[in-house]
Amino acid sequence: MEKDSVVLLEQLRTIDKQRLKDKVTHIDEKLMQRVNNALKISVGLASIHKK
Repeated sequence: MEKDSVVLLEQLRTIDKQRLKDKVTHIDEKLMQRVNNALKISVGLASIHKK
């Protein structure tokens, strides 16, 4: 990414796909897995395991 970015997973909102326009960027698979895991935790579909 050209700029540092933040995904606010505690502020989930749904929007119609038609409101989406151009792609802004692309993230790699590893980062997408981290986002998906955080989303699962946020909506209660996964538990948090401390290491």
